[in-house]
Amino acid sequence: MANKKIEFKDFFNAGDILAVLVIVAGVLLAIFIDDIAIKMIGISVALLGAIALFMLISQRLTDIVDTKAINKKNKKEYEVTTTYNTSGVRKTVENFDYSLSEDELYPKKSDVKENKNENAEVLNLKENIEIKETENKTDENPINNKNTLSNPIYNDNYSSVRIVGIYKSNKNIENLKNETKEPDKNIINDKINDQNINDIQQEPIIQTKIEEKEKIAKNDFPKHYFFEKDILIGEEPKTEFDYFISRILLILKSLTDTRSAFLLLVDNKKENFTIESYASDIQLDFSSKKIYPIANDIISQIIINSKPEILTELNPLSIKDLIPYYTNEVNVKSFIGIPVIWNENVIAVLTADSVFEDAYDSASVSLMGQFTKLISGLIKSYTHKIDLIEAAKTLEIISKFQIIELSNKFSTEYLYENVCKNLLSIFDGFTNGICVYDYDNDKWNINYLVSKNQVKKNIPFNLVSSLLGKTIINGETIYKSGLDLVNILRTHPDEEKFKSGEFLSVPIRTHSGVYGALFIESTPYEKLTDFDISILEILANHLGATIERINLIRLYQSSSIKDKGTGLFNSNAFFERLEEELERYNENQDKNLSLLLFRIDKYSSIDPDLHSERLELAKNSVLHISKKYFKKYEPVGRIDTETYGALLINKDFTNAKLIGERFRNEVANTMIEYENVKFNVTISVGISHIAKGMSLNTFVSNSINALSKAMEVNNYVQVYN
Repeated sequence: MANKKIEFKDFFNAGDILAVLVIVAGVLLAIFIDDIAIKMIGISVALLGAIALFMLISQRLTDIVDTKAINKKNKKEYEVTTTYNTSGVRKTVENFDYSLSEDELYPKKSDVKENKNENAEVLNLKENIEIKETENKTDENPINNKNTLSNPIYNDNYSSVRIVGIYKSNKNIENLKNETKEPDKNIINDKINDQNINDIQQEPIIQTKIEEKEKIAKNDFPKHYFFEKDILIGEEPKTEFDYFISRILLILKSLTDTRSAFLLLVDNKKENFTIESYASDIQLDFSSKKIYPIANDIISQIIINSKPEILTELNPLSIKDLIPYYTNEVNVKSFIGIPVIWNENVIAVLTADSVFEDAYDSASVSLMGQFTKLISGLIKSYTHKIDLIEAAKTLEIISKFQIIELSNKFSTEYLYENVCKNLLSIFDGFTNGICVYDYDNDKWNINYLVSKNQVKKNIPFNLVSSLLGKTIINGETIYKSGLDLVNILRTHPDEEKFKSGEFLSVPIRTHSGVYGALFIESTPYEKLTDFDISILEILANHLGATIERINLIRLYQSSSIKDKGTGLFNSNAFFERLEEELERYNENQDKNLSLLLFRIDKYSSIDPDLHSERLELAKNSVLHISKKYFKKYEPVGRIDTETYGALLINKDFTNAKLIGERFRNEVANTMIEYENVKFNVTISVGISHIAKGMSLNTFVSNSINALSKAMEVNNYVQVYN
């Protein structure tokens, strides 16, 4: 602790002259007066003056001298290496060991049992107190229960409750109640010394009285002085962490002669440290650089050596070089820095400085070492909470992949959009995008790029010269930050240039190959961790598996002849049948062919976004009715997701239209019931007739044109003329 210099003027003032004069007068009377009675009076006066002067000076010394002290039992002996130079005196603690390991933070069950045994006395003490409280509540009448009042042992010398005597059995009960009513409150409110709780003896009912001369001033503290208005436990991890760290720094300041206390977080991978939190008595000007590289300053030496450092007799000109976060000249006489160690790695540094010389010693190291163990546990707990939150969000996104696959409006564009939007919930403030090969246009595109301010689609990029392209070509994760990104093409030629930040691209791959890449980037901060990179890699792997499943589903659907849900021909199989019948017609020309296409009209009652179940029920109803009007040898199949077709064989122009009208009419008159709600739907029908020399494309196009005309009216049959 600080060795404060006490000057004469600090505890003597002009008012003390009177006491000094009294002492001098008493001494003179005792020396120069021969009368023995007057000599005794002089001696008495001198003694009274001396006592008065002593009382005045002792009171001032109490106010001046710092009574805060560290328990000497906790003071640990350290091996200290002292170095003298022009910057000041440097003391390095060699045998510091306040690291926290996994076993200490997460103890095993056996360790917990041992701790319970060690605290058995405390638990027994608590049980004894509860038993005594129960006994005291057995009878509300103080006469009927002899043990209602006991003789408390107070932990101060100013108790206002005194034992006067023992009541006799013939004492008036009502008087007794009145006399003991107010002392009951004093007994309840007074603090009981826990160490002497077993010494409390049951006494007979006593009379108490309050001595007015010994009353102590009551401190009326508001409740919020002891309790926070806003309880932050269980809130967002960063808020909770900041709250506890700020309280630790304030406690450290109150226990030591500290003017400013800091907690600096260390990034060993990037070899720098940042100011996480601080508490100071003065307004401080800090460097605008929030990230400080590990160099030759005293904090860097603490990080490198993993040893506490104490500086005294500091040269004012060297302070900014030793303590990098100070930019202006500050009055620092003493400095201490303690490493926060986790599994033999320095993850933070706790520092404090003072305006007093020799403000810190080995006792300060021991005290702050306990704080560093607490901070180490808080940092790892905070990190684990953040990791758990990100892992939960990742699992949620992966679960959404499966939901998207089963969605009625599923498409690859819908999948890419959801992936990018969900990435914003994990990597807040980052720009992210997805790049997958475009088979329709036979080129690589950034399919979706999203940030807080903009959304872009189908952006062309350079596969060879960009970082994103290298990820796809090499099938490996690429991470760049800081100056490594200057004048480098990250994704596409129109991207924004930035001088600092970070970029991460991860390949979307499976055992079959690379399907594309996910990427995220931010500026100007660098806050991605190894865990963040692993999260993005996991997402990319699951996305690759999802894309591969989608391709397999499409391959199955395109190669299978009939749809397993409806029993109709799939589009490829249906067109093959049309081609076969058209070829037979061109050879023989002995049969009439008509192509009938139909589609369910759009109504709000069967909106696929709001009532997908109703739409599926309507489709099944329409397809079931269609079986009545088409022969088994007439192929019926799917044109696309919403359009169906049937090839009418040996039906002339008039019969084909008649079949279409009957089909349309029955569908319109059929009621469908779902969850006690009845509704009906209508269909639009388009029909075209084959002609000599007509190609398949023309045949189908004519039917599609007729269907389009019918859909403009709804519930209508249109024949192509």
